[in-house]
This record gives sequence, structure tokens and C-alpha cells, in this order.
Amino acid sequence: MAPDHDDLSRLDAWYESLRPLRVDLVGDFAGKEFLRVVFSADREILALDGFQILHAVHAVETFLQKLKERGCNFHIVWFDDQENFCLPGGELEATVKIKHLLIRTILIQHLSRGHGSITSHSGGSGSDQICLQFPTMYHHAFEQYLKENSVHFVLCLNPKTFAPFSDCHATAYLSVTRDFGAKGYSIAFVNSVEFISSKVFCSVTSPSSSWKAGGLLLLAQPEAICTASLNELLGADAHERLQRWTPWEDGEPLTSRELTAFYTLCLAMTTKPPQSPDFPRWATQYIAHLALLRRLPLSQRTVAMVPEMSNSVSDIKFLSHFAAVSRTILAYIPSEAIWDSFDLLDGRILKCLQARWPIVPETLKREYQNFMEKVEEVSKAQTFWLTTTSEDIQPTSSALDISYEDDKRETSEPLVLHFSHPILDNFLQDVHIRSVAEDEGESLPRTFKELTHWHTFRKSIDVRSAPAVKSKWHMRSEQRLMRMLLQYSASLSNSAGHFLEPEKIVVGLNEKAQPSNTRRIQSKAPHNARLKGGKKTSQKSNRLLAKEAAEALQAEKADMKSNNALSLWREERKQLDKEVDSVKRYLKSMRYLYKLNDNSRSAVKPEIYLYSCEILATVLESMCPSSLKAKNVRALMWSTIQDLKKLGITCDLLRTPVDLKFQLLHCGPYLERSFDPAPDPRVSFHPDAWQRKVLDAIDADKSLFVVAPTSAGKTFISFYAMKKVLKSDNEGVLVYVAPTKALVNQIAAEIQGRFSKSYAHDARSVWAIHTRDYRVNNPTGCQVLVTVPHILQIMLLAPSNAAYPNSWARRVKRIIFDEVHCIGQADDGVIWEQLLLLAPCPLIALSATVGNPHEFKAWLEGSEKAKGNDLVMIVHSTRYSDLRKFIWKPHDQDDAVFTGLKSVERLPVAGLDDGQEPARRFSYIHPIASIVNRVRGTLSDLSLEPRDCMTLWESMQKRQTMDFPLDSTLKPTYAISTSRQDDEDAASGPAPVLCNGMQCQMTTLATLTSLDESTSSTNISERTSDANKNTGNSIATKNIPQNAREINGPSSTSIVLKAHVAAYETRLKKALEIWLADRRSPFEAVRTDLRPQDSTSQFPSHDLCKHALSLVIDLRMQGGLPAIFFNYDRANCENIAFALLDQLCKAENNWNSSNAQWKRKIAKFEKFQKDNRKLRANKEKASKAKSKSKLQDDEPVDDEHDEDPSLWARFDPQAPLPSFSFADETKYAPSELEETLRPLRFKDIKTNLIDALRRGIAVHHAGMNHKYRQIVEILFRKGFLTVVIATGTLALGLNMPCKTVVFYGDSVYLTALNYHQAAGRAGRRGFDLLGNVVFAGMSQERVYEIMSSRLPDLKGHFPLSTTLILRTLSLLHHTDGSEYAVRAMQSLLSQTRLYLGGPADQMSIKHHVRFSIEYLRRQHLLGGDGAPLNFAGLVGHLYHTENSVFAFHSLLKEGYFHSLCVDQPSENILLEVVLVLAHIFCRFPVGDVSGKRRESIRKSPSVVFLPDLPDSALRILRNHNKSTLRIFKNYTSAFVDQHLVGQPDRVLPFTGNEVRASSTIEAATSLAKNCFGVASLPAVKLRSPFTALSGFDDASFRSIHELCTTARQGVFLEESAIPYTTIYPDDTSSPWNAYLYDFYKHGDIEALVRHNHAKRGDVWFHLKDFSLVLATIVTSLRNFMDLEGGDGDMAMMNVQDAEDAYQEELMEELDSIGAEDGITDGVDLAFREKIPPSAPVNQKNKKKPVVSDSWEDEASSDEDDSSTPAPSYRTANTSEDVESMAGEPAWQGAGEHKLPQILAMFQRIQEGFDTKFKKIWS
Repeated sequence: MAPDHDDLSRLDAWYESLRPLRVDLVGDFAGKEFLRVVFSADREILALDGFQILHAVHAVETFLQKLKERGCNFHIVWFDDQENFCLPGGELEATVKIKHLLIRTILIQHLSRGHGSITSHSGGSGSDQICLQFPTMYHHAFEQYLKENSVHFVLCLNPKTFAPFSDCHATAYLSVTRDFGAKGYSIAFVNSVEFISSKVFCSVTSPSSSWKAGGLLLLAQPEAICTASLNELLGADAHERLQRWTPWEDGEPLTSRELTAFYTLCLAMTTKPPQSPDFPRWATQYIAHLALLRRLPLSQRTVAMVPEMSNSVSDIKFLSHFAAVSRTILAYIPSEAIWDSFDLLDGRILKCLQARWPIVPETLKREYQNFMEKVEEVSKAQTFWLTTTSEDIQPTSSALDISYEDDKRETSEPLVLHFSHPILDNFLQDVHIRSVAEDEGESLPRTFKELTHWHTFRKSIDVRSAPAVKSKWHMRSEQRLMRMLLQYSASLSNSAGHFLEPEKIVVGLNEKAQPSNTRRIQSKAPHNARLKGGKKTSQKSNRLLAKEAAEALQAEKADMKSNNALSLWREERKQLDKEVDSVKRYLKSMRYLYKLNDNSRSAVKPEIYLYSCEILATVLESMCPSSLKAKNVRALMWSTIQDLKKLGITCDLLRTPVDLKFQLLHCGPYLERSFDPAPDPRVSFHPDAWQRKVLDAIDADKSLFVVAPTSAGKTFISFYAMKKVLKSDNEGVLVYVAPTKALVNQIAAEIQGRFSKSYAHDARSVWAIHTRDYRVNNPTGCQVLVTVPHILQIMLLAPSNAAYPNSWARRVKRIIFDEVHCIGQADDGVIWEQLLLLAPCPLIALSATVGNPHEFKAWLEGSEKAKGNDLVMIVHSTRYSDLRKFIWKPHDQDDAVFTGLKSVERLPVAGLDDGQEPARRFSYIHPIASIVNRVRGTLSDLSLEPRDCMTLWESMQKRQTMDFPLDSTLKPTYAISTSRQDDEDAASGPAPVLCNGMQCQMTTLATLTSLDESTSSTNISERTSDANKNTGNSIATKNIPQNAREINGPSSTSIVLKAHVAAYETRLKKALEIWLADRRSPFEAVRTDLRPQDSTSQFPSHDLCKHALSLVIDLRMQGGLPAIFFNYDRANCENIAFALLDQLCKAENNWNSSNAQWKRKIAKFEKFQKDNRKLRANKEKASKAKSKSKLQDDEPVDDEHDEDPSLWARFDPQAPLPSFSFADETKYAPSELEETLRPLRFKDIKTNLIDALRRGIAVHHAGMNHKYRQIVEILFRKGFLTVVIATGTLALGLNMPCKTVVFYGDSVYLTALNYHQAAGRAGRRGFDLLGNVVFAGMSQERVYEIMSSRLPDLKGHFPLSTTLILRTLSLLHHTDGSEYAVRAMQSLLSQTRLYLGGPADQMSIKHHVRFSIEYLRRQHLLGGDGAPLNFAGLVGHLYHTENSVFAFHSLLKEGYFHSLCVDQPSENILLEVVLVLAHIFCRFPVGDVSGKRRESIRKSPSVVFLPDLPDSALRILRNHNKSTLRIFKNYTSAFVDQHLVGQPDRVLPFTGNEVRASSTIEAATSLAKNCFGVASLPAVKLRSPFTALSGFDDASFRSIHELCTTARQGVFLEESAIPYTTIYPDDTSSPWNAYLYDFYKHGDIEALVRHNHAKRGDVWFHLKDFSLVLATIVTSLRNFMDLEGGDGDMAMMNVQDAEDAYQEELMEELDSIGAEDGITDGVDLAFREKIPPSAPVNQKNKKKPVVSDSWEDEASSDEDDSSTPAPSYRTANTSEDVESMAGEPAWQGAGEHKLPQILAMFQRIQEGFDTKFKKIWS
């Protein structure tokens, strides 16, 4: 189809709309789901020299194997009508095109045969093929394939950025990509694939509903070769005859390669006999080349290309014809033949034979003559070309025999610098490599002593000085902080109206204090009774009598309070009886119950429950018994019966039992949820069996790995471990590691609310917080430290923390890793992995989402065993609250005018599908209906509700066949009854108490309101253990309607428990798995039965704001609020919130302007204000006149109001009206709200965000202000906020309980992991018995894909980075080899696997460590004895920028920055330094610049492409990379020599096919020399022999990337762990984005988004990172020049970027000027003018106020720092220029005197950058 102009325009517009995001395909995106690889072109295929088919096949297999090793599941799909996409662009000769088409054909045949290690993924038709071929992408077979396979995304080329493509190719390929997107598949671009450790990073774009297929714009296809003559030629017995014939002297049969060659020559002769006289020579040479291929091993096939090897025109034509014919022949090769057609032709060997012809060994001559004779026999062709013997053919050239010499190659033994360390010598003894003495460049080493890392220059926390006296403002800050924390902790436990009473911890007290002394007194009473006559006995008896009297008095008072509570309830009931609406009466009665205190509630609960039963019975009487509404009410009543049983109340009035089917279908949310609970004195609740195992492991000091769903009850684990440490002594430390700062704050607040403890020293505390942003309490003076991974790693590796036996790191008793699955994250996952290895004590790892728990446990167990710790894994798979999923369909009338919210009064029925009108827009999704991948294997990760089990069994029962019967024992009434029989006693409950012949029930408290229930449901029984003693005033039997009597309170033997359903669910899913695996089964019919009929939800992303209000209203009508809306774009989150706010405000304004009642109210309010003003004026006049008389002469004041004037005083006309607000004002008073919002006035927060809070709407994402997010969390937990729009950061463990989670809009980041994490926020334990999950704004197919996607396996990173080795050696050195440091090093080195999910190879670890040390030695960072030297501290501090920090260090070491230094560097010099830094740090490529973007860049005033590096800097970085390459080539050489000798690399990595050879190495070497002469290259040792086929040898490595990607098999080389820096244009074709350089020039962040195309949500964090880099560089340079300034290594924890430092200064200054006293906006602005946007970091006389949130920290001080002496810099004795310092680091000798100037230069850069950065948000 030829494209017209409109087609091209639409295609270009579609491409311009793409916004691909860089994600990890496995961990972040696809997990275990299928991707589809569309192979249409490959760089290796297009760039090979000499037509190397085997090299091309190996390149493709290497790529596929890397995907497979990282857990990718994929199919490879080829389309016949797209085969020309494998051709390079431009005008090509037919001879060139056919070569690429031949490779494509060979790849299809090769991958389709399923040889070797290819794992079956089960294709659509049940085939085990992973390589599939279809005529077109619209063919019915491919459509069927898509239906039968769950394809998560398509991996294909980005044609616009693929250089070999012409414009025509790119357009045609782009049309294919677009049509895949229009089918609803995400598109991943293979051009951007990058393999880092266990990750696969790639640019991915999600589909949109606006994408429309536009037809394929395909290229013309080549002519097909006629095969009719082939069939005639071969005959029926041709294959059989050839199988018994062989031309080879060793008698081996023909392989597929030789059969292909044979048939091709036969067909070539019969269809188009060549007329050229050169053809006999070419054919003979090709057959001789075949004979060589079967003899020579791969290692002997490396041939150099020389000019004499050029082909003649006739050779090229024949090769093209041969390739064209062989494409057809490949399909006819019998499957039983040994497959080796992937090595059909070696172009280099063929050319070499042609250049040296006829110099061929006699053996080869006999074999190719036999071959040619057989071709003549079969083809019956003329024999003139066969009769020409080799003796008649004259050699075309013999120059190869005399003209060329071997290249000089590296043959010397690898050498390394000497290194010896007592801890490492034994570990490295297996690495055999010769070392040499110190080289000359190692002169004058300076041992680096860590000083400080505070760019704010606070005093070190290790200073041994008395705490400074705290100022008034400091103490006020502490008070405000503690008040906020108490409020925060109260919200966590739903302690409304009062703060918590923390448990007092006493060291050595092993038993929790009893509420009274009854037990103790009773135990002593018998002993006292035995004492006869004596004063002491009488005194004790009197004391006992007094106690008993006091207890009797207390009991009497309690009875009196209970009677009073009952009396008040009866009065309240009289008022309730006046309410006509039964639903309102029910809700009012329950609200009355919840307002009571605990004692009163226990007294009246039975009566209120009984009263509520009467109401429910009345409601039920008015309903149709068969309606869904009636069944929901009936289930509500049934659940109340069970709760009343726990109160000891029962009766026998209702006789009709609630059968098991009804319980499963309608009572699921109310079932008892415990799993073998039992009392345990260690905790205050009855823990389940799995929880008791957890307690046992903690008590035994074992390490623990717990996998349990959200809301299953993991929280108590952490606090039990904390309590154990707190009670043991005052020195032990527990560290709680959380992935986000929000979770850190939450845990700390909860600790504050749970525990208190007294210490002898003021500087000690129970807990502390430490993140990069701020610090609360002294992190080394607390017993529970709550922190983030980076800070803990710094603390564990800080020498001052490990130098002495009582140092902090040695006092750590346990580390808790919450959300441990973060180890699989791309950014910080390696820090988690390193911490798990470094942990010096038993650990607890917690997670709800681990796809491979057993593999993770095995890896962690090995690490813990090496440290002497046992590991226990506990897996609990059942959620406490089930999740019910829905697809929401938008309103048909969403454009209708919103006029306000209507009052909603509904019974608290669980779920959104209660039969009401709004429920019709929520389509329920059965979990089994969501399965789109039938080869997913297990169903254990899909959770079913009780009703899901029932409906699934009914469908399977209906659809079973003779071949697929359903086990009769799976019938629910039988299967569950059997399970229930074992638990009959446990389910029976307490002994019943008769209540006037009536049995009633009521919903559990958790169903109706949000209560404080942090433990299992058995707590309900504990909290209500005091049964009502006065039950005589119960409801009369005559008041119960007849149809309600049918709801009988079932006996104990008929009650279903959640544990029974869980066991039945497991059995049912195992039966379904059998059906799922067999495509003949009736599974499809079952899935169809369970799927909703109409659940279309998709609408364009730009309509998300439009439909948001309708969805929130529907949720409100169905009782689905509070809700969290997840959208994975920060800008979208804010836009949705603002759209909701705007719609509410506009509707309210319209209502206000048109409502007469409101106008009258406003008029009265204005009159009230007017009268008040007059009254105040009169009072002022009277005061001035000092008149005591009444103001009779004044104008009378009309104070007659229709209502109480005090109401008008509280009236705020600007406050949101309830009809236009989603806020629940009953949960939070307006005055309390304003007090809570008050701190936000000084936080530079958008006004509309504050206004949205007042209407119950909030935004929560990582870019929001910390204080704002904290207030959002408090208000949401309190119930005031009911709608929060958030990104995925809210899903990481934060306690934000809600009834409903909404996934609003699709995103690449909406993955299986993020789905499970976010959905877990719904139905949290203690709040709701059922959680709702709603999908909106995405297609039904995408919803099914998300729901049924399996969790990805956790894959780790290579943890032994070069910086970690340096920091660990520094720890050893500065602690004098302390036991702690030795154990830390051994923990890292003892791992047996390269990383989690990687291969087991400890020898690779040893070699990597040794050559990383060699690199550090060569860079002057490490001494021969392991002592850190020179700028080791700078490198260690910038560990988070690895490998960029090594490039910076090389520039510093080689004197680049010295050469720029003058007394006052010009702006041009500063700009040049920024340019260099932008080439190193925080960089990302420009990306695609085609089409409109190219035009916009051309017109842009901004710098988009980063200018080239200065020549001198480029030269230094290139030399550094070359040096690193030499070191790791030596690493590879040493490893091969030691471990891979005799293990040839000859197996293709993906298919496992072996490249065979019949000759020995010795014979093959001689044969190669005879055939190739000096063109034969030596066998490669380092490089893969497959790559060497194209002439690449061991001497031609150009980069570390090439070394890592082309090294031979068996050598582990992790590119990300090698200190090598990618340089443009040497190592990448895409220039770097100039956003940093550009921002430094103009400071406009909007320009970066607009012109540099930096993602708005990411550019802010890039700038923050760069600010942190500058701060670290400045501090490290100061440290280096001031060696005697003290020991402050711990202080590096406090390094901050500009934003964090500024916010901290802002709060300190606000404290000092009394912000608490009501600072006005004007004062705030004045304050901002007062504080300069940036202050020089080295300001000497600045008085640093103590941080407001660093209370009880002995290191914080208000002392003036001016007394600190200025650092003294050592200067050199010579003034030689830096350029003359050859062979030594630039800081030594002549260059040292310029270090102060370098520091001043970086300080100016930091000040300039931070000034511009601060202006953005100040």
C-alpha cells in the first residue's frame, strides 16, 4: 500500500504523541508475562563484515539469552509480508539484499526447530514453539494466536532512530508499530534495551484509546524462487538416497548445512545454469569451504581481511544466486538431519580460499570432488564445469603467502600492583596473578582521614561535649514537633479525641504489667493468713481489707455507670422511635453507640444490638425476599447473630437456618477470619498459628523472612521485636529500614505512641529518625532508629561507629527491612542487597509481594548462615479482608450540570454491588474471568472470595465433560463441611445466655465504622468480654416481622470460617489448573460464564478530569468512600484534584447565586456583621467619653435575630457547603482543621491544594511538601479527607486505610507489583471487612491483564561495587581491623552467588574483587596495605553516582581543574566546569529528535544538545577508560587461564546448538595455516570465537562495553560494576541532554520541560541530585585540605541538596521569629527577603541555629562557629605548572597550592546553581 500525504501526516502525528518511559521490563513492567519480540532487523546482521551468518545468529541468540536469564517470557514472531524490513535503507543492489534475506530465513528456521535449551512457552495452538511465523499481522491465524496468548507488550525497533533505515523503511515499519499499539499493546523499543545486572531497561510507551490503525505501508517484496523444478529434481527417494551417501572420508552423514548446499547447487544448475567460466571455480571453492567448516574448530576460524580477498563481480553474482536459492531449499531439509544450517557460509574463509586457490590440502580435494560428482548425478547437468580439475585452475593470487606479517599481539602475562591485607590475603589466594612493586606514580601517598561531610558544617554528632542550653524557640520547635507526632500517632490508631497512652518499658521486666494488683495480692493472702498474732500480720490484713473494699467500691461505681448508661440509652431510644425512616433510625442508633466510651459501650452494646435487629427486621419486611437488597440485609443480620454469640446472647426464635450456600454467596465479608488462634502471654491478642511462629523465631534470635499479604497482621512483628530490645537493656539498638521517608515518619510516630522509657542521660531516647532531609533525636543515642537504606549503609560503614566495643554499630541487635521486595528496584535495589549482606545481626525481612519467596529465602539463608544466623521463612497467603474488583463505566450524562451532592442514607452493606442504582455502573470482575494467560501455571496468586468459590464451582459443575469431570468431593456442602467438622469446637463460641426467648444479631463494629483494631478479629471478643448482665428489657418477640423469623441463628456446626473457605479454595484452584493447562478442556466456557457482559471503561486520558467527579459521586452513593485514586503521573494527580475542586466550586457559586434561601442567610449574616460593627463603635464611643449610661441617643441596634447570635459568630460564608464538599466534617471540627492546616502557610504550597483539603480532596506524591503530605495522611486516617489522588509512593506500606482503591487511568508503571501494593490499601484490617478495587479509564483487556499478571521474581544487582570495596577497606583500616569490620568484609565476600537471581560462582567474585583493588591502586585511591589514600573520601561519599565519580576523580587527579584555576575564575571558566560536570553526572540522552521536535530544537533559544567536552578533559577521560579497559582485560585473561583452559566456547547461548569440528586443535591449527597462510589469526582467548569470526581479536577491544558483551562464555563481567564512563561520541551515538548546563545559564525549569523535553516530574529530582553532588564535592575538598579538623565520618549522613538545606533554614528562622505566635503573610514575605537565597558554604562567622527537629541531640549546639580556626592548607615548595607533573597526581608537589582555588571555584559553582535552584520554589 503506497502511502499518501495524509497517511504520512497521521503517522508522524502519532509518533510525535509518543512519550516513552524508561523502565525495567521484568521488575517494573512485564513481570512473568509474555512479551512478543518482532524481529525485522538487527544491528549485528546489518553491520557484519564478510557475510558471517554464524556471528549474526550468535548475536541474536545472545540477546535472547539475556532476556531469558533475566526472567523474560517471550515469543518471537515473524511476518512474511514484512521481510524487507531486515534490509538496510537506501538504494541497494539485489546482491546485497538477498544476503540479509537469507540470514532472516536461517534465523526463522533455526529458532523454530526448538533445539537445545529453548524452553517451551506453549504457543497458541498448544505448540512448544517460541518462534512463530504468520503471513501478515491481520491473518486469522495470528488473530487466533493473540486470543489464546496473553501478550503484555511488543518489543520492536524504533525506526526513526535506527540509522540503517531509510525514510521509506522507517515510515513502513512505523505503520506496523502503530497498528500494534492500536490493538491495545504497549510498545517497547529494542533500540534502547540495556542490560544492567538482572535488569532489562527499555523505553516503553503505553497504548491510548486515541490510537487508531491506519493500514500497513509495506515495502515491495522480492520475487520468489520457483520450486517446481526442485520437486521434480529430487524425486520421491532423493532424501533417502542421500542419507546413505557421504562425500566425507570419516563417513559422517550429511548435516542440514551440507544438504542445503547440495540441493542449492543442484537447483541452481537446473534452473539457471551459469554461463560464466568463473562459476566452476566458485562452486569448487565453496564446497572446499564446506569441508573446512566441518573440520576447523571455531577458535581456528579467525581470518584477517586483506585487500587480496576482494571478490570479483562474478563471485558476487553467484553468491547472490546461491543465497536466493538456498532460502527456498531450507524449508525442504528433513527434520531428522543434524541441524547446523546456522553455519551455512563463512564469508571470510571463502574469500581466503579464493585468494589462495588452488592451495588446498589433498584431503579436501578428494572430498569436494566426491561432492561435485554427486551433484552432477542428481542434477543431470552438463559436466563442462565439473571436468575442470584443480590442476587446470591457476591461482588468482599468492600474495598471502609472502606479503603479510602477523599483527603484534599482547602475549605477556597480566601483572598487577602489589597488594597484601591480612583479612583479604586468604580470600584472594586462589587468584593466581603475578604482582609487581610500587610504580613511580605511587610516590608521596597521603593517607586520607575522613573529617566531615556536612556541607552545612554542623558540628559532628560524635563531639564529646555537654549538650548546649536550648533556646526558647528551639524548645517551642520541639514542643510543636512532639505535638504533631502525637497527633500523627493518634491518627494511626484511630484514637480520636485523645492521645495514646504509651506502654512504659522497664528493663528486665519480662511480663506485661497487670491492670490491677489482684493476682499479686491473692498469691500473698494464704501466706499472710498463716501468720498468727503479731502486729505485722494485722497490718497486712488491714491493707488487704482496704484493697478489697476499694475494689468493691470500684465495682459498685462501674455498675452504677452501667445502669446510668442503660438509662440514657432508653431515653435515646424513645427519641429514635420517632424516626420514621428505618435506615436512618438504624444509623443513628449505631452512631450513638460509637460516641460512648469503652465502659458505657460495653454496658449498652447488647441492647443496642437487639434494637438494631428489630430495625433490620423491619427493613427486611418491606423488601422482596429474593432481591439482592434483601439478601444483603439478611447477611447483615446473620453476621450480627455471630457477634451476639461472642457476647453470650442467644435464643431459639428464628428457626429457618441460613444454609452454607447463602453463607458463601452473601456472608463472606462477615466470616470469622482467624487461622488457628490461641492465647499467648507474649501479646495482648490471640495470635494465629503463623504469628506464633514469628514470635518464637524472634525470641530465639533467629533471622526471619515473612511473606504475608497486606492487612494479614505483619505490623505486630516489628513492634514485638522493638519491645524485646527495649526491655533487654538500655544499650541495644534495633534499626527499622523503610523505603520512603513517608513510611519512616509513620513508623516513628507509631513508636512514639506505643512505647515510653526513662533513661539516666538526657541525650538518650527511645527512637530517632534519620533521613537525608532531616533528623529527629540523636541517631546514635536511641534504641530504635527509623531510617532509609542509604543512611543505614553510611552508618554501618562509618569507622567511628565500629572503632570500640560499645560503638553504635556493635550495639545493633536486629535490623528490620520493611518492604524488602525493594531489593528488585532499579535505583536503590543494590543498596538493599548490600545491606542484607552487611547486616551485623539477625534481621527481619517483611514483604507482601515476593514472586519467588523460596529462591529469595535460599539466597538470604546462605548469607545469614555465613554470619552464624539461622533463617526462618514464614509464608501466609490469605488476606484478612477480601478484595472485590470492579470496572467502572462512565455516566452517559457526564456533561450534565452538577448541582450538588445529595444526602446518602444506606445500610453498611459490604461491596459496591448492593443492587442500588449506582451499582449498575460498577461491573464486578471474577478473578478467574481475568485470566488471559493460560500458560501462567499456578493459580495460587489469585485470591477468591467465598462467593467466588461458589460461583466458580457452579460453573465448573455445569461445564464439566466426560474427559474433564469435576471431583464430586468438591461440592461445597461436602468439602467445607468436612473441613468444618475438624474445627467444630472452636467455632461453637461461648455458652449461650437466654434472652427472653429471642435470638438477635448485629454487624461487627468494624463493618460500620473505623475502629482501633490492630489485631485479629478475636479482639472483638476480648474488648466485649463483659456480657450484659441486665437483659430483661430486650425487644418483645411480637415486634419481629414474620419474614425475619426465617433468618435463623445457625448452630455452631453450620457456621463457615474463613479458614475453611481458604482450604476449599486451594482444592478448587488445583482442579481448575488441570483445565487451564489443557486447551481441550471447558475452561474457556467457564471463563465466559464468569465474565461481565458489558464493562467498557476505557476513555481517553484527557477525559480523566472530566469523569472524576462522576466516579467519586458514585462511590459516595455506594458507601465506597474514603477512596484512594492511583495515577502514576504526578501532573495528572494534581490536575484531577484541581478539576474536582473547580467543578465543586463552580457548582457552589452557581447555587449560591440562584438559591433564595442562601441569599436570605447571607443577608442576615451581613446584617449581623453590620450590627456588630455598630455595637463595637458605640462601645468605643462610650469608652472614650467614659460614660456609664446607656447609649440612648445613639441609633438603636437591632439585635433581634431569627437565630442565636452565637451561630452567626461561627458562621463562615467562605467555608465549603456540605453539598459541595466530600469532607466528612463530623470527623474533624472546622476549628481543629484550621489549626492543623496552619503550618502549611509557610510551605510555599499552592493555594488551590489547601482549598481542596477543605473540601475533602488531597494529592499525595513524592514531589509534594513533606508537611503537606503528613497532614494529608493524618486527615485521611481521621476520616475528614475522603478522596486522595496519589502516585505509587503511597502504596509502599503507608497506613492509609480506605474502603476503595481506584486505578484511574493506565500507565506503564501500573505493573503487577504496583497493582498488588496499591490494591492492598483497600479493606485494611480493623477498618473494613471488604475492600473494593475499581478500574477506570482503561480497556477491559488491560484490566484483565493487570489483575491476572503474576508478581515478578526478585532479581538482585551485583553488590560488590568498586566504591563499596573501597569503603569497606576504609572501615577495616580506620578501625584497625576490628572484629566488626572483619565480619562486614567477610559477609560481603562469603556470598556464593553473584547476586540474587544470578549464577553461583565465587571464583568470579574473587577475581572481580582483586581487579577492583587493582583499579583503586592504579588510581592512587588505595595503598598496598589497603589504606585509603588521597581522594578516597570523595569517591566514597559520591558512591551513589558510581561510575561517574571515577571520571570526576580522574579529571581531578590528572590536573584538569588545576589548569583552569586562577585567582578569580571568569564566568566562562565556571561554565566550562559545569559543562564537564554535565557530561559526567545526572545525565540522560536527548533521545529521538526527528520530525517536529527537530524543528522546535532548531528554533529554541535553549541549549538542547550538550556541547562537546573540552579537548583536554576528553583526552583525560579517554585515557582513564583505556586504563580501566587494560585492567579488566587482564582480569579476563587471568580468569580464562585459571579456570577455562580446555573448555572451548562453541555452544550457541540460547538454543544450545554446538558448532562441531572433526579435527583436533593441533591438526586444525596446521590445516588453517596451510589454507589461510598468514591471514590466519591466532586463536582468541578473551573474546568469544563467534565474534572473532568477523575478524575481531583479543587486541581490538575498543571499550569496556565491547569487552563485556563479546567476552567468551564462562567469564563474568558486569559492566555496571566496572569503573568506566560512557563518553559521547566514543561510546554512544546519542548526545547528552544539556538540561544541567542550560539551567545553570538561565535557571528556567519551564524551558527545560519545553525545549529540552525533560519530563516535568523528573527534572526536579535531577536538579536536586546535582545539587547534592556539588555539596559533596565541596565538602570532600575541604576535608582533604584540613586533615586535623577532627573526626566526623558520621556526618556524611547529613549532606543535603539545596532544597532540603533551604527548607531546614526556613523552619529554623521561623522558629526564631516566633511563627507560632501568628506570623502574617506580610511577615512571611519579609522573612523571605531577609534570608539570602544562598549563603557561601564556607561562611565562617555564621551562627547556625540548631535544627528544630534535632531535639535531645547532644551534638546540636547554638554556639558560635566563629571560634573554629580556619583550615590550614599545605602548600607546595615549587611553583611549577600543573602540566609539568607527569607521573604523579596533580594534588602532589606543584599542583597542591591550587587546591584552595579549586575549592573556591566549586563553591562559586555551587552557590550559583543553588541560587537559581532555590528561586524556583522560594
